[in-house]
Amino acid sequence: MKKKILTIDDNVAIVETLELFLRLQGFVVKGAYSGHDGLALARDFIPDMILLDVVMPGMTGHEVCTSLKQDNRLKKIPVVFVTVEGKPEDISLGYSLGAEDYVLKPFDLTDLHKRITFILENNNGHKRKDSLLW
Repeated sequence: MKKKILTIDDNVAIVETLELFLRLQGFVVKGAYSGHDGLALARDFIPDMILLDVVMPGMTGHEVCTSLKQDNRLKKIPVVFVTVEGKPEDISLGYSLGAEDYVLKPFDLTDLHKRITFILENNNGHKRKDSLLW
């Protein structure tokens, strides 16, 4: 069965690029353009992974991640932050909120695909211990 990925980012070009690229890689992909819409879609779609921007109007990615991790149906879904927020304290905060990985924009699609594949193949509902080694 194809793995499902939800992309949440207020940048339409990023959501559309990721949707196209990931579909070509064999994933089922849905996109949301706000944190609120992303949370609602996550509850309906129940993805295998969520790619999540941090800087969004209304509800930030940090708030979305916190809500996901408090929801019993969604808390084990691996979250990968995909963001421009790259200071050490930003990255540390992302991991402390339960993110599986942290990817900085601009990102390389091939690298992102490798990370996604690795996480999906090795995830058993628990955060990887070596996430910071990427």
